Amino acid sequence: MKKILFLITICIGGMALMANSVDDSTGVILRNNQVYILHKVDAGQGLFAVGRRYKIHWTAIRDANPGSETSLYPGKILYVPTGKTESQFWGKKKPIYSKDNSTYNKPKEKVKPEKEKKSIADETSNSPKTSFTVFYTVKKGETLFSIAEKFNTTVEFLKQLNNLKTEKVKEGTDILVPFAEETKEKVTEKTESKPKETITEKTEEETKKDNENESNSNKNNDKESKENAEKDKDEILIEKKEETKKVEKEIEDISKKIEEEKNNEKKENDKSNDTEDIENIIKEADKNKEKETKKDEVPSEESVNIPWKYKIEVESFPEYDIEKVSEKGQGKVMDDKTIDQTKDWVIHHNAPENTIILITNPINNKTVYAKVVKNFNRKDDNQVIVYITKNTADFLELSKKDKFNIKLSFAK
Repeated sequence: MKKILFLITICIGGMALMANSVDDSTGVILRNNQVYILHKVDAGQGLFAVGRRYKIHWTAIRDANPGSETSLYPGKILYVPTGKTESQFWGKKKPIYSKDNSTYNKPKEKVKPEKEKKSIADETSNSPKTSFTVFYTVKKGETLFSIAEKFNTTVEFLKQLNNLKTEKVKEGTDILVPFAEETKEKVTEKTESKPKETITEKTEEETKKDNENESNSNKNNDKESKENAEKDKDEILIEKKEETKKVEKEIEDISKKIEEEKNNEKKENDKSNDTEDIENIIKEADKNKEKETKKDEVPSEESVNIPWKYKIEVESFPEYDIEKVSEKGQGKVMDDKTIDQTKDWVIHHNAPENTIILITNPINNKTVYAKVVKNFNRKDDNQVIVYITKNTADFLELSKKDKFNIKLSFAK
């Protein structure tokens, strides 16, 4: 069944990628007497989609842009080879090249700087420090399900952590994932910066000519774009049908194999009644052993029904320049009317404001992330370490209690 789900996931991911839109080129440059088109990558685009846009094989784009196969993000400029010399590409027209390798200077058109895209985590606070979490960039073909498996968590937890309403995530999106020692090598960060955009000035006569050429070119491009869009739709439908047939064939083969294995297993079971009896005896012995073990169990000193005293542990992670702080103690529902009780906000005794804290109810092990909006002075004999909003208490099922045991974790 895992193999079936894996094949279906790949098929659906591939189809979604083929349907993404493609930006127009941003300019033209000349390298080694060969003309290259400058293309700005759109959100969700891969080398395959860019190759389809310019009707060349994606490997040609990869070879012209070393490292692009593993480092591709929205706004990145790619060199798209045309396979033509200057005279072959421009013909009798006057060549117009970009001033540098990142922008195409269109006449009388101010280039508006692209607004910085906010990650999902930015919506929860003003660049808060995260606890037990790091940013992870969604790769091609990945889903919330596969990411949850990779980081040993659940889809629902990732949706709650990133305020997601659906289970859909786009390639290139930065999301928060739980931090653990074994996940260090799985997290990658972008190191390439987006190219800057520039504007150049032209004479009035050149601008007029360029505008006329651009107007004619835009009309031709619009017509060609419509034709290409229709062709792309047909090709995508054909590819979807082919992929669907392949998946159906794989599912059919796997189903047959499973059925054969079941039949063989049934035959083996009919011949091995003695083996089955032995297994039943072993299972019964295990059950008795489990019952005896439960009788001998001694309640923990740190029982959830006994009020906890304040306890703190600090663990350092030099490679990330952070410290993991774990606290145990008591909490209360706040009565501060100046704070919005519909938010997941807390008043903590010493964590900096805007810090994100992981709160755990030790009775039912429910967890929630909340933001520190205020601090209070805690005396040594006071075991209360945090005040939470009514919304947070309702989620953790702590609303009806005056004081309750609580676990806190955060990074600083």
